[in-house]
Amino acid sequence: MSEFFEQKYRVRYSDAGVSGFLRPWMFFNLFQDAASVHAFNEGVSALHMAEKGLTWVVRAYSLEIKSLPVWNEELRIRTWRFPFKNLYELRSYEVTGSSGQVYAFAKSAWILVKIDSGQPVRLGKNLPPELPSGPPIDFEIPELPAPEFEPESGNGSGVINKTRFEVHAWDLDYNRHANNAVFIKWLIESLPSDITETWIKNIDAVFMKSAYMGNSLDCSMKRRNNGQDESFICGIFSPDTAQDILKAEIRCSLTSKPVGAFDRSINQSINEAIDRASL
Repeated sequence: MSEFFEQKYRVRYSDAGVSGFLRPWMFFNLFQDAASVHAFNEGVSALHMAEKGLTWVVRAYSLEIKSLPVWNEELRIRTWRFPFKNLYELRSYEVTGSSGQVYAFAKSAWILVKIDSGQPVRLGKNLPPELPSGPPIDFEIPELPAPEFEPESGNGSGVINKTRFEVHAWDLDYNRHANNAVFIKWLIESLPSDITETWIKNIDAVFMKSAYMGNSLDCSMKRRNNGQDESFICGIFSPDTAQDILKAEIRCSLTSKPVGAFDRSINQSINEAIDRASL
């Protein structure tokens, strides 16, 4: 067993957005895929834990995007674990390109819970004592406010968007609840139309409750204008139970607006052709 785990991944056509870049929420799929293989190799995956009536649940994520890889680029995802306070299974992630370019860093916190009750359990009593860990991971659960409902002010602040989502069967993972990457996808889809996903630089998310098939969830956002940068205080909650499901903050850099993997003139020609075809 190794304290570090690495795997390669080639950005698929379906992973890229209209600009040719990897969609930002796809990072969360890359992270959990690498972590799950690492855990499986060490005998502590969700499949192994289920035999003990336990499962892994994500508590928080913090993502920093340096830049976005493009379609068909080969990536290297590196991850390691570090137990904290005998309760949190911390993980660190690095995403680099084939030339060594750093694309993203992330940290996450997971807890081990009983399947039947959701009650957290101590790691030391349920994980092999010989399980290797990597370097210490400095990560605290972010304290994030929920967006408050107030009129939008002249500087662009205020609650500016509210979107309703339904949890479908394809949103569920092995734990039979909506997967964490699905929530991040919903957040990004709820950003105002003047914000491009390629501007996203940071995503902090705290997962508070699970959501299940058939649930209706509301996503609300409060915009904060900081001059050259903007941030969005986000919340996903259940209108039926009034419970917070997720709190998050998305920070965008408005000074860095990449053209995309394809030449702007090509994109413009494609858009013009689509416009003519729709007339």
